[in-house]
Amino acid sequence: MMNLQKLKSENHLNKVVRQARQQKTGVVGFLVTSPWDPQSELIKKELHEACGDLEQKFDLYEIDYFELPHAYCIFNTRVPSLVYVMGKKTKIFDHITSIRVELGLDSLATLQTP
Repeated sequence: MMNLQKLKSENHLNKVVRQARQQKTGVVGFLVTSPWDPQSELIKKELHEACGDLEQKFDLYEIDYFELPHAYCIFNTRVPSLVYVMGKKTKIFDHITSIRVELGLDSLATLQTP
């Protein structure tokens, strides 16, 4: 079961990123969205509808660029994006199709999470 947690403060964002970078194993995911981007809203809606059916492979946090503009300085991505933090490495998906496949929203979900 996938659990999407929304980050509401820059302090919490910094804490989660710092902990993710200190972990030697495991993956932490960040879904970067904006309330003015229709694709972001569509992905969030589909993710909430399918939450019970999706397998939880990693912790997933939602970041709203409007509420947390500091996230842009950390990840330097566009909206929407899916960011994986794996220790010191960061992997960014910014194409709609690859985000949907990585989250398991497409039937073409054949890609493996890192």
